Amino acid sequence: MSESCGAIERSSTKIDGSFSSGAEENFRPWLFGAIAKIVWDKADAAIADIADVSDRAARDYLNGKVAAPAVVIAAIVVEITRRK
Repeated sequence: MSESCGAIERSSTKIDGSFSSGAEENFRPWLFGAIAKIVWDKADAAIADIADVSDRAARDYLNGKVAAPAVVIAAIVVEITRRK
């Protein structure tokens, strides 16, 4: 088991004193905002309500300044699959 943990550690890269798996490279903030704006007419209000954050924080998610929480991404997936 320690061998598999070592493999994870070796594949990580050190960024600003902390280890990162490289998943941040796959994050496309502009894509999230574009999809959210297609799904909801007032995306910032919908995201603020779902994530229980301020409108300003929701706009930061839409603009890609901050990665959106999983609950918002899940809500987008649910909304897309609900539509036919």
